[in-house]
Amino acid sequence: MNGTGMVGTFHKIRWGSIVSFLVMALSVLTGSSSVSRAQASSGALLAYEPFGKTGKTPFALNGASGGGDQGWASAWVEQSGSKAVPGYNVASALALTYTGLLTTPDYATGGFGYQSAGRTLDVSAEGPFASYVSNGLIHAPGQSIWISFLLRQDANGATPVVGLTAQAGDTAWSTNPANIQIGYFGSSSNDAGGIPRWSLQYSGSTVTTNVAVVKGQTVLFVVEDTFGSNGVGDQINLYVSPTSLGGSAPAAPNLQYTPSGSTAFQSITFYGGSSSDQSSLGDIRVGTSYSAVTPKPAVPSIPIGLAATAGIVVLVLIIVGGVIARRRATKYANNKKKRKVVWGEIVVDEATASATCRT
Repeated sequence: MNGTGMVGTFHKIRWGSIVSFLVMALSVLTGSSSVSRAQASSGALLAYEPFGKTGKTPFALNGASGGGDQGWASAWVEQSGSKAVPGYNVASALALTYTGLLTTPDYATGGFGYQSAGRTLDVSAEGPFASYVSNGLIHAPGQSIWISFLLRQDANGATPVVGLTAQAGDTAWSTNPANIQIGYFGSSSNDAGGIPRWSLQYSGSTVTTNVAVVKGQTVLFVVEDTFGSNGVGDQINLYVSPTSLGGSAPAAPNLQYTPSGSTAFQSITFYGGSSSDQSSLGDIRVGTSYSAVTPKPAVPSIPIGLAATAGIVVLVLIIVGGVIARRRATKYANNKKKRKVVWGEIVVDEATASATCRT
């Protein structure tokens, strides 16, 4: 406070106004929910696999379902029906995480005896993919669908692969006839210098990306599958480890590919490797847009109790401070007789945002 005079233009703010403002602010704070809110995104999530099954991990992937999943017609199946542990399992010891992406702690791990696993989506007339289904498969002409998943190579030389297939039910693990597969395919995925690259494969033809395979590093794959129409074939856009999530897709994909045949599908496959603990798969999403399959983590709001407590503390501090200022203002008026100070009011300096009363 300045002891020689007042600077700038002043307004008198009455106690009633201050209290009204604080009550309003407090009501806004206490109206906050304690439930976290997901960041907004456009599009719809049609299917999700968080691998959040009930049970003490690790346990068999074969037969697993539920645990927060949606959009599936049946449980996971393993090629031979194996429920071996270790083998194709649901695990939680080394969660797959990715910066900026909403993820869960559980995941699938494999493989087992050079075999595969798969799960069928709900392509029924009443299911979430109804507008995408043509002749019983997800392949409506002119439509685009988005798929994302996390993949990690856990052992040197392991060849983890995720694919699309027209098979269903007990054969949901099979990629015959040929369809899109994404992952690491051994020597065919290595560049001229022998560096392993994440790749796309269709009918035995492998196309590499510019992203190297690194053991232990989780990679986010996002696939845009546009189904051809009017004589134009299907088109695949593949994004590998994108950094922009929850909004529009990056301007350019890591790879564009036009397969020689159809990409119609109704199941998703997972090949983990020749034996257990060679690779891991997490957070499979299928949706109508890039943002729908790359959701950001939820933004927590202020808990109701905390907001109320904070508001009350602020209110008490303001009132106590105001009483002190009022007493000093009255003392100044009585002793100096130079300037009238109205009881129950605070004078504020707009220029310096400081109290104007002098002691």
